[in-house]
Amino acid sequence: MRTITFIVGIERFNAGVWTDVERRLAEAGVAVRLKRYHDAHVDQHDAQLAADLKSSDVVFMSLINMRPQADWIAAQLADSKAAAVFAYESMPEVMQLTKVGEHRFKEKKGEAPKPVQFLMRLITRGRDEDALYAYTKLVKIASKMLPLIPEKLAGFRTWLGVNLYWNQPDARNITEMVKLIVRDTFAESVPIAPVSIIPTMGCWDPVSGEMFADANAYMKWATRSGRYRKGQPLVAVLGMRKHVVQRLGYLQELIRGIEARGMAALPVFVSGIEAHVAVREWLVHQPIDAFISTMGFSIVGGPASSTKPGQYHETAADLLAKLDVPYVIAQPLLMQEEREWKERGVISMQSVVMYDLPEMDGAA
Repeated sequence: MRTITFIVGIERFNAGVWTDVERRLAEAGVAVRLKRYHDAHVDQHDAQLAADLKSSDVVFMSLINMRPQADWIAAQLADSKAAAVFAYESMPEVMQLTKVGEHRFKEKKGEAPKPVQFLMRLITRGRDEDALYAYTKLVKIASKMLPLIPEKLAGFRTWLGVNLYWNQPDARNITEMVKLIVRDTFAESVPIAPVSIIPTMGCWDPVSGEMFADANAYMKWATRSGRYRKGQPLVAVLGMRKHVVQRLGYLQELIRGIEARGMAALPVFVSGIEAHVAVREWLVHQPIDAFISTMGFSIVGGPASSTKPGQYHETAADLLAKLDVPYVIAQPLLMQEEREWKERGVISMQSVVMYDLPEMDGAA
């Protein structure tokens, strides 16, 4: 049986999705064992993780962005038997551990290839604050490019294909992603369903999970279904797309609390880098009375949501001024359990990512 070890940063509370993935793989007859770890295991130099990194057939990493973590992982992989290493959304020192067929990641001055830069300029219409948002739109383009990639670049094709599934993070797509890894890494005959594209931003019904293309579509549905009455206080709630797709409970609890107090909710999700787009294109045109973000302080500025940290303080302030409603940050504990928070307070990694960097960056 093949073994794949996953190290995924900023993930603690989505075990249910992975249980579903394992069930689907077993039903499909795919003989693979999944070992799951998060960044805290790396910080602790977890002995079992170290052993699994050395003995696994495949290693998969995402959202590893601290240099000590990168150095420790690299040391464990130095004598690993892994036939392939997949790395995504991580610092260059982690990305350079990528090993998929002939494909290796080479950092070149931090710039995207010229064709990608050209497409991004077309998509962003000259707004630099939208540059990372453009990458999410390129996913659909990349899915059409895959069949055109020549066989001599088969490793890159696999790496890109795996990334497409990973960026659509429901149980179905993650299952197909694992099957793709097994098929292409070990030349096994495994049928794979096409990637099911999930919108990068939209609105959703927390009860049914139904998604809507934009705020207008949601408000029309909410009015018809009685979830919103004209003149009723309306609170916009901004949530992480991945957490919406994987049905993490805190968002439903927050919205239920809002509705229990006689208000209506306008639930909006984004991938993490389009918050300013949702505010600019949707929220300023809706009769909202308050805006709650569960995604941290940054609207545009910040190391995770702009290409030039610190450059967009005025843009963020202008967007919030156009809304002209109370702006509340309801930050969930993404990287620690409530028990640990009560005993120790906010751990260093959560403090740095969620509070310290946005404050130094001048986030609105």
